[in-house]
Amino acid sequence: MGKIPVFTYYNIVPAKGRFEDPGFRNLNDAEVTNKYFSDWKFLLQICKEYGKPVIILYEPDLFGYMQMFKNNKTKIRLW
Repeated sequence: MGKIPVFTYYNIVPAKGRFEDPGFRNLNDAEVTNKYFSDWKFLLQICKEYGKPVIILYEPDLFGYMQMFKNNKTKIRLW
């Protein structure tokens, strides 16, 4: 029918039920990031198996939060 599936990949901010510090605590948590990239790989494998174009809306809120706090050095430090 000419339709393209759309997946919204939104996992960093809500990981571990942490909605404070918009995702930054989660980006610094090795357990969260390992699971995150494992899930990301799984989604990409599904898309590849589908064999047709798909659209992935990637972390829409996280990028907005990062823009909001881009000048706050206490919020953007990642290690």
